[in-house]
Amino acid sequence: MDQIGKCVLAVVLGVIAALLLRALLHQLNADNDRGAVCNIRSDGRVLRMSIGIILFAIAAIAGWNPLLLFFAGFSIAEAFLGWCAVVAIFTPRKF
Repeated sequence: MDQIGKCVLAVVLGVIAALLLRALLHQLNADNDRGAVCNIRSDGRVLRMSIGIILFAIAAIAGWNPLLLFFAGFSIAEAFLGWCAVVAIFTPRKF
């Protein structure tokens, strides 16, 4: 696989990881009838998109580091979904 293919694969795996984590946490919180609703506001979405773009730029400068590309894809997916796994894990739930 060439370098571009590895870069695309790293970003796609980051997006898939974000989607799988969202689905897993939704299943663990099955008692919530609202499902996996947006848990970040628009400013949080902008922040996550910015972080994803910055990580992508750093990865480009650093020789297309796959770990940076993975987290860039993960962050960008969270921005588009409006849902953050870290917020979902560490925010106390009401029972």
